[in-house]
Amino acid sequence: MNINLDKKDYDEDWYNNLDTYKSLFLNKESISKNNNSKIHRWVHRQKGNKNLSDEKVEMLKEINPAFFMSHSDLSLYKNIKLLISYAKETNDVNPKVYQNIFYKNKETGDETNNIGGILYQIRALYDGGMLADNHFNELENTGIKIKPSRVAGSYKYYD
Repeated sequence: MNINLDKKDYDEDWYNNLDTYKSLFLNKESISKNNNSKIHRWVHRQKGNKNLSDEKVEMLKEINPAFFMSHSDLSLYKNIKLLISYAKETNDVNPKVYQNIFYKNKETGDETNNIGGILYQIRALYDGGMLADNHFNELENTGIKIKPSRVAGSYKYYD
């Protein structure tokens, strides 16, 4: 009787799963229980794994910067990317809420029925002190004004 006591190479499996995830993500294929249950299960385990090495965390973030974000953080991240894309494409850095401007990002497929509403929400986060500095800088560097240029009573001007 011959018993194999060799350890399974978990790192090799991890890197193989990472490669599979990367190819699916970059090809914009759906990762679901029905289509590819093994990778779906692996992705959700990684998101909850508090013992991942910094190297592995960075590798996952390289593929998808939003990998470890909560749903609310992910929504904010997508909205900021959508707003920046809109500003670069149209040169409109101050869309108005009342105009109800529809916009669809050609690269990601993300869309909104009111790009001005997104800007309004982001400015409200800034006013409440809840907008991270990196998001603020990213928007300001694009030319989108988050900080009002002047305030008169309850009115804020962003010209």
